[in-house]
Amino acid sequence: MEYADKMTESTRIRPIFFDLKTRDIIYSQPIISENATGAGFTRHWGKNFVRSMNILSKINYNENTGWKTEVYKDLCGEKPIKPPTFNNPQYKKSKAYKKYKRELSIWEDCTHVK
Repeated sequence: MEYADKMTESTRIRPIFFDLKTRDIIYSQPIISENATGAGFTRHWGKNFVRSMNILSKINYNENTGWKTEVYKDLCGEKPIKPPTFNNPQYKKSKAYKKYKRELSIWEDCTHVK
């Protein structure tokens, strides 16, 4: 992790992948995650770290073509779609809605949209 900024509630990590034989850097791209929340040091900054790892896990490497940098550009994908409420006043407690909120939070961090 490069930094954890309390003023902006953001973290920045820079994963670096390198070739073990030649020691050349193959890939290095910063990943910034915002909106840190939670009580205590681990929960406060850990959530952002996990979000960054989710973003990093979607970057692909192919031995023939190398790193797929275009994957990183389109990494966030489309905005998650809100599930139907079916006129249920307690729809926010449903599993589908909770899943949607988690995916939306990750998508917003990835695209830096609030």
